[in-house]
This record gives sequence, C-alpha cells and structure tokens, in this order.
Amino acid sequence: MDITETYIKMRVAAIPELGMGIPPTKSPPYFHDNKVWTDDAGNWYAIYHQGEEDAVIGCQLERQDQLQAMVHPEVADWVKAVMFSDSLRDYRDNGWSMEQLWLAFMMKENCGKRWDGSAWLNKTIILDSYEEAVNANLL
Repeated sequence: MDITETYIKMRVAAIPELGMGIPPTKSPPYFHDNKVWTDDAGNWYAIYHQGEEDAVIGCQLERQDQLQAMVHPEVADWVKAVMFSDSLRDYRDNGWSMEQLWLAFMMKENCGKRWDGSAWLNKTIILDSYEEAVNANLL
C-alpha cells in the first residue's frame, strides 16, 4: 500500500471529484505514523495539513483493488487491464506506484483529468497559438 507524500497529495487533490472516501469504522484506528492509519475493515486513511491556516483534511487512501473497482464498473476486469496497460505510455519512466498509476488512470477515465505533479488538470489543453504550445513545451 502506497502511503507516500506523493500519493497522499494526489488523493487529497482529488477530493473535489472523489469526495473523502468511505468513512472509517468506529473502532480505534491503527496508526502507522503520525499521518496514516487503518481501520479494522482494512481501509487506509491520511491526515493532511493544507493551506496557510494549516487546515487538517482527512480522506481515504484507496488501495489498488478499490481504485480498479471505481473505473468503468460495467466493464470486465480483463478489458480494464487492457485499457490500463494502453494508458501506461502516458506515465512511463516516472517511478509511480501502482496506486498512483491506477488513481491517475481512474481520474483520466472518470473525470477527464490528468496529474501534472501538483494538481489534477483537465486533460484537454486548448492553446491559442503555435507559439503558446512551444512555450508550454508541448511541441
């Protein structure tokens, strides 16, 4: 299970699209460190400090199997696997975990967003000119 800062940052940034996730069970949590815990159902959660006021945000950190279930639930698992493998060319050589890759794939498929390293952006980029594309290092 990925509990890195990168995955936590990606997941917290996805709260507007995904919400906070499954609420934790009422049993006492098992803390793995000062910011990540699991409940007795095996769900993972993170506490994240954000903003100037250092607001505390908590959300679920979905496991790979949970992310896979969120992508096109009507499609057979083997079809999802093919779609996922086709999308890997967008994320090659980045050293991402499987949770990061499946979150990025799910956000692309379900929300039309891509991760730029700090935020989820609409995957369609509209540029006004060729020069703007060159300046954005897209050509």
